[in-house]
Amino acid sequence: MESKGLVFGLAVWLVFYALAIGLNQILGYFRSWGADGSATYMVFIVFLLAALFILTYLLIKKSGISFLQNELIAIGAMWVILTLVVSFLFGVPWGGRYWHRLVSMPNIPIGDGGLILLVAQLLAPITTKFAVDL
Repeated sequence: MESKGLVFGLAVWLVFYALAIGLNQILGYFRSWGADGSATYMVFIVFLLAALFILTYLLIKKSGISFLQNELIAIGAMWVILTLVVSFLFGVPWGGRYWHRLVSMPNIPIGDGGLILLVAQLLAPITTKFAVDL
């Protein structure tokens, strides 16, 4: 596995996570002004999904690296692990719930945006590469 690809993958994750934090702060202002919390949360998820796939496209298309399938799977797994580790370390609310409440829940709803983002992070590199190669 080429370490340059992992470094670029790490850089993309850092940009994505910074966007997530910034967007959460911006939408927090709208919520504080009385905007519907579930509507702003859905906007947050949609924007993050779009940003994730745009950043992944730029990684694959513009980095000049010829990624192998196993490298893309490793990058997706790295993104999920980094997201979980940082979220656990800093107590980031996940879908409006904190980790101790999320872990104690017996049934996590499928529509939870946090889970959708984790799955998207895992699959984004390989699916974007497939779409780019079409």
